[in-house]
Amino acid sequence: MKSLCVGAGVLLAVVFLVSFTGTAYADRNVPAPPEIQGLATGTGMNVQGTIIETDSGAWSVNVNGIPISGDDPFLASYPRWADTPFENYTNFKEFWDEDSATFPGEHLQDLLNWFAIPGNTFETAGPWANDLLTWLQGQGSSLDPPLQDQEIQYTSVYNDQMMAVSGQSVFAKSIAVTTANTIAAQSNIRADTGVQFIGIDTGRATRTEDLLVDGAAQASNTSDAILCPFVTSVSSLIPAYCNIGQSGSSFDTSLASVVTHADDRFVGTDSAFPVILSYNIAAEGITAGNRSSPMIGSVSAYLNVHVQEARNASSQPLLIEGFTQYNTLPPLKSEDLVYSGTSSASGLITKFGKSMSYQSGSILL
Repeated sequence: MKSLCVGAGVLLAVVFLVSFTGTAYADRNVPAPPEIQGLATGTGMNVQGTIIETDSGAWSVNVNGIPISGDDPFLASYPRWADTPFENYTNFKEFWDEDSATFPGEHLQDLLNWFAIPGNTFETAGPWANDLLTWLQGQGSSLDPPLQDQEIQYTSVYNDQMMAVSGQSVFAKSIAVTTANTIAAQSNIRADTGVQFIGIDTGRATRTEDLLVDGAAQASNTSDAILCPFVTSVSSLIPAYCNIGQSGSSFDTSLASVVTHADDRFVGTDSAFPVILSYNIAAEGITAGNRSSPMIGSVSAYLNVHVQEARNASSQPLLIEGFTQYNTLPPLKSEDLVYSGTSSASGLITKFGKSMSYQSGSILL
């Protein structure tokens, strides 16, 4: 329900909740790197004159990423080639060139999965293939496109620009960032801000704040992503996806009291907890003693979401010398959802409020 108070007219506070989930498991969390970082700031100001506050940050992180082709020179750095039937990477590359010519579209993970099939008596089969797959998954990959097999990549961006000129300002803000694994009510990025401003003569305060979370992934194993042992009975794979959510607010005022909260969460080891983006704003006038004045100016808040999900199986069977080899398929998009919502008010504003939340995962909280 939307609610605003403009002048003497009354419309109620804005509260809007949006939750999305894909056709299979939607987003999965990306595990934290071995080394984690934490960042926290706190700012407080009580000023008659001018204040300027600028905060910005961009964070990208990925995991897994198996090279699509056996020609990738990164494979030469595998430390245990001598323990494989190929003895070195050069011999393996020669085998790959012949095999991929026989089976066009074959991915490296397809060949290694086939080598690792229990009971496979082919002369180069064996547990070394699983060891190489595990090693590749632990090495990560470039943040540049294209996504490699089983790769999961997230980007989150935060921006806040505020300026208050020729007025009495009270400003308080805290920011907390952690690259550690999170669950439930915890956040990877969180920003809380409170502003009170009374302009003198032509004094004005302006502010724009935005938070974005963007996740993209190739198909990966459900058992590697979710702790619950029963989820594989629903689907053994988390299909490919590309989902993005962005939310924020802005105001231009000569008198106002505004509180905002922004947070997101996308780093963790258990994807039973969804990826989350939340944003809240409450704006009103100022009361001093027995005198109350409405907010003067304009304020707006928005939420934009674009969800793209696949649900196709990520492999197809090929018969090779009596064994079934699974070849990776390009993902087929089966869901495309776009949402955009904005609320705004201008004039004499008694109250403005908007609450927004985007979730994507196997279970929504």
